[in-house]
Amino acid sequence: MAFVRFLSGIGELFALNAQTLASGLLMTLKLTVYSLILAFFIGIIFGMMSVSKNKILLGISKVYVYIIRG
Repeated sequence: MAFVRFLSGIGELFALNAQTLASGLLMTLKLTVYSLILAFFIGIIFGMMSVSKNKILLGISKVYVYIIRG
């Protein structure tokens, strides 16, 4: 019986805050997509730099990878 009241309380909590929860979920999904796109392009740029014959670009790429990987 107490468990049913508990579930009812959770349902009411979600119902009262559904708009705020949906807004937060949408913002989280947007940030995730933007981050994936940014990470993809950063990866492409530094990947191309790591196979470059230019020593400066290669050095920058190695330092970046060393810092990111730890």
